[in-house]
Amino acid sequence: TRGVAARRARVDAAEAAAQSAQDAVRETPRVAPVVGTMTAETAHHGGTVTADVPVVSMVADGRYEGDVRMADADIAKVTVGDTALVTFDAYPGALFHAKVTTVDPAASVVGGVSAYGATITFDNNDPRLSAGLSANVRIITATKDAVVLVPTSAIITDGANAFVYVTSAHGAVKTPVTIGIQSASGMTEVTSGLTPGETVLTYGASTGS
Repeated sequence: TRGVAARRARVDAAEAAAQSAQDAVRETPRVAPVVGTMTAETAHHGGTVTADVPVVSMVADGRYEGDVRMADADIAKVTVGDTALVTFDAYPGALFHAKVTTVDPAASVVGGVSAYGATITFDNNDPRLSAGLSANVRIITATKDAVVLVPTSAIITDGANAFVYVTSAHGAVKTPVTIGIQSASGMTEVTSGLTPGETVLTYGASTGS
């Protein structure tokens, strides 16, 4: 009948459009988002691919980047532009310089643990760098010159207050202090309360400030 013929014509038109779209996809070149070197290809012409499985891996020709994971207490101190000092177990004694280029706005779960991510970009493409290396990263979030430093273990906190024990001829004196930035090496800046040369107690031993 006329109605059946009309519906059949619409079906034929839809199939033709679908076939045309498939032909266009096959003839459309796949362009990489970056210029680089292909390192692996897991799919081939006529093969079957699986969702969420990369079919091509490549390394960009630009500067190398690294992914860094850290706790929420640390990510709050990190900003784009911070200097990163990187070491690799593969190259003992070698120090590589990088910069923080992105900081994730939200946490992600890695191995069941919530962590924040950041991306560092190396200052130079050292020939020793290669994709997949594990690194140790220290991010410099602040620097100061000519400051009074004491071991962090010498500082005792009581609520919002901090103090240290300063040695004197009359024994150890509890001295209130104001603290500044802390270093990853276990030292803390004292902005007031101490003068250079005074000696503070830490773990029962005396250490010069």
